[in-house]
Amino acid sequence: MIAWALAAALATPPKLVVLEWEGGGSQLVRRLLAEGAMPHLAALVARGAVAEEARPPFVRGRLAAGAALWTGAAPDVSGVTGGYVPLAGRSILEGHPADVLAAASLPEAAATAGRQVVAVDLPWRPAGAAALTIEEAVPLDERLPDDQYGAEIMTRLARHRHAVVAAMKARSWDVFTVSLALPARAEARWWGIVVPGTPAADGAAAVRVWPRLRQVCQGVDLTIGALADALPPGAVFAVVGERGLTPTRWTFHPNVALRRAGLLALDRTGQVDLAHTEVMYGPTNGGFLLINTLDRPGGIVDPVRGPAVVNAARRALLEVSVKTLEGVRPVVRAALPPGPGTGTAGVLYLGLQPGYDMDAQPTGEALFSPRPPATSAGDGSPEEPGFLAVIGPGLAPRGRMAAISTLDVAPTLARLIGLPPLKDARGRVLTELLRSAGAGQPN
Repeated sequence: MIAWALAAALATPPKLVVLEWEGGGSQLVRRLLAEGAMPHLAALVARGAVAEEARPPFVRGRLAAGAALWTGAAPDVSGVTGGYVPLAGRSILEGHPADVLAAASLPEAAATAGRQVVAVDLPWRPAGAAALTIEEAVPLDERLPDDQYGAEIMTRLARHRHAVVAAMKARSWDVFTVSLALPARAEARWWGIVVPGTPAADGAAAVRVWPRLRQVCQGVDLTIGALADALPPGAVFAVVGERGLTPTRWTFHPNVALRRAGLLALDRTGQVDLAHTEVMYGPTNGGFLLINTLDRPGGIVDPVRGPAVVNAARRALLEVSVKTLEGVRPVVRAALPPGPGTGTAGVLYLGLQPGYDMDAQPTGEALFSPRPPATSAGDGSPEEPGFLAVIGPGLAPRGRMAAISTLDVAPTLARLIGLPPLKDARGRVLTELLRSAGAGQPN
């Protein structure tokens, strides 16, 4: 009987709990751990496997970073490169919210395999999963003073933590996933003021705001501790910081630069005139340019001329320079073609200097508009790394890696709980963190 029970236990794949911490930048987390500010996360780090840096692909915003994390698929596969995506067969002025994944996510794959899945506050509803919305829908008032802003986040974090643990205990599940978006507002508002070397760095202000940011992150740590306390024996528990966030001080208007170069035109009402526009930074604000090709309504560009239009747009944007810590540099520090690391929705993908964001505004003469540091989302520097800490069976004791891709997280977690390889994933299984190449498979 004992042998049978042991064999049955070995044949049962471990349960999985995943906490996605939107933000959770590697540099921020290292400082918090060094100061002893996150004891529950420190306990995970001491016991489990860690990747100190988890770099997202070239994506823009929370939805795109989350899509990469949960699917292991690059933007050209998931179809999500920003908060919105263009509509196929429509004009370059039309898009839709990126609320549908073109790739299978880890929760969906688990549900397909017959596991009971609970997904809390994920931007997408995984097919077959019980999807719960716990995070409060009322947006934070960015005009609040720092002390009130921090206090409101802490209050909401506490309510969210209690609701998540209650759901975890009340429901039957094999895979329990949580996306925690709220703390990112604090990181975006204050971290760039604290860390030296950013355009918003301010030593005097850092003394004032660091304790507030630290307190919010301690609220995240309490959530980590509560989930760890509710963890079933033998379960896998992963905490993932998806990307680092830093404040932006200026908004760059690429369409104004394109208009100055004669590549975009406005009608008498100030709207984009498709009959005289060759290329634009799309209203989807996904970080890429769109060519107004003949196959789109209102299109004027013959596909043969497409490359010449892209080159003209690249030159127009690279001519716009700004002062940086390294001297005068183009505000666009990366102008990349479509591909696996960027996406296939656009023709040119833009990355900006730190401290700058962008929008699709086509009007006015100014190339830049000032914005308060508190309105940042880190989208101008999409490669800022997050981190990964994971405990559970199948992991090498105190396994350590300096850097991974966030695309590697979902395939590795799938392996740990005995799921088949994710069909759309382009990331790899992090065998360096596993006991063996077969770790996690039912025995």
